[in-house]
Amino acid sequence: MGLFSDLIGGMADIHISKNVMENAKTQTAKDLFEKYLQDNNIQNDEVEKMFCSEDLFVINKEIVLAGKLVKGTLRVGDKLKLVTSNGEVKQITVVQIEVFRKQIEEAHAGDNFGIRTDLTEKVDKHSILFQDNR
Repeated sequence: MGLFSDLIGGMADIHISKNVMENAKTQTAKDLFEKYLQDNNIQNDEVEKMFCSEDLFVINKEIVLAGKLVKGTLRVGDKLKLVTSNGEVKQITVVQIEVFRKQIEEAHAGDNFGIRTDLTEKVDKHSILFQDNR
């Protein structure tokens, strides 16, 4: 079992939708995430926040990712990492969090929501954004 599976498996109250886990794009995101952790010698307990996006929207030239927070608490202003399909690590800032057209300041593990980011170009809609304690 990989690091991603261990992180998810260790949180009994957290469930990622079946569609996300079965999607080949998510499998690629999972593999990229696990490779980054392994290559950087990062242990499961060092990943403080993890957001799995299930969709991507471009609204007024701004990138919005919609998905589920599977670990931690996410706040406006948080800096997250995203490993792109070519292995590049992008630093992303959470500009806004929105649930059902209502802006919120923070979200918790298990919550589904959208985040407006400071990304200037599209990424794969099935991406894993995370924050480790390094």
